[in-house]
Amino acid sequence: LLITAVLPGTNTVDTNGKLLAMFRIWTPQPGSAGTTSFGAWGPPSDNIHGFNGAIALGLRQSTAFRTNVGLVNLDPVNTRSWTITILSAGTPTNIPIALAPLSMQLIAVPATITPSPNGYISVLFVPSATPATDFRWSAFGVTADNITGDSWLNLATQSATLPVNISND
Repeated sequence: LLITAVLPGTNTVDTNGKLLAMFRIWTPQPGSAGTTSFGAWGPPSDNIHGFNGAIALGLRQSTAFRTNVGLVNLDPVNTRSWTITILSAGTPTNIPIALAPLSMQLIAVPATITPSPNGYISVLFVPSATPATDFRWSAFGVTADNITGDSWLNLATQSATLPVNISND
């Protein structure tokens, strides 16, 4: 769900509009009928901009943990494309994605990737350079423990240059 402010009586985005947002993810608690939950404040709208890639670290994917990654296209006009690259012990996994203006998508990290010995993965988000206008976007990863339901959020951080060499040992 992406909410934007518009000027009254128009479809024009109100660039002075303010929104305070948070989200909560519920996970079934193994061995019970209950759930555990994880909540976090939404990332700031100016978290990332432009064409330099971003990276999310400290995520885990194994039989004990699962991870979802998310992208938010904050460009009010253009559909934007990215390549999401999951780095683990095996061959990097590339996932192409295109997002309509002011939209988002959550993607499950495939359970078939080869985990590192400790299960850690890194995720690169690299935007396409077209169209060539600057834009704002956000990216993140959420990992959940399959046994306890413990979860954490890692916002992607923009780097001056990518790719970044990551060791997941």
